[in-house]
Amino acid sequence: MSSNIKIIYGYDTLCGWCYGFIPALRHLKKKYHELPIQVIPGGLFTGKGARPYSALVNHIQTNQIRLEQVTGNKPGNAFHTMINSENPPLAESAVPTHAIQQIKSLAPDRVLEFAHLLQEAHFGDGKDLNKVRTYNDLCEKHDLPELDTAAIVNATADDPLVAESYSLASGLGIRSFPTILLVDADDRVFSAVQNIYEPATFVAEFERQRDSYFKNSGSA
Repeated sequence: MSSNIKIIYGYDTLCGWCYGFIPALRHLKKKYHELPIQVIPGGLFTGKGARPYSALVNHIQTNQIRLEQVTGNKPGNAFHTMINSENPPLAESAVPTHAIQQIKSLAPDRVLEFAHLLQEAHFGDGKDLNKVRTYNDLCEKHDLPELDTAAIVNATADDPLVAESYSLASGLGIRSFPTILLVDADDRVFSAVQNIYEPATFVAEFERQRDSYFKNSGSA
């Protein structure tokens, strides 16, 4: 039944709540491995919103306790070492967004996996997403296609690939992250699943909304 619908995942690589959402989406994908999940980066820190991580340290530390309480996940020590370093990286969502857009063309069946790997490298292992080596090492380790890393690390919100993703997210009304939209076989959004971070509970809510849609629409 789930093969008749797909999920749109409004996501940003630099979003800590999306990082906390990884277990829930992995659990869903494990149970419904044929369910299409379209990752659409929306640009949390981009354009005028991009800033050095040094400007975000207090915000991150203030919100980390709640993030861990709600999601069971939190950035690791290596991440905090990175953002508190003498020269912390720039928080610019366009850079990893460009990488995700490339993977969509090169390995479309691995986009969600790649999106999660990026966040685990960044929030878990403290990897700087503005460095070529981060992408080269990740792709080599996980047997992913070679990327145009020069284009990635120089990407801005005005880059055509990045702008395309942000425009799509905006057109779908994606304003916060994570956002989960359910889409029918005719590409119509019929529901939005609230952010539930406990994996089994999230999957149960997905199933409830899916089954309700099919029951009310007469679809199968």
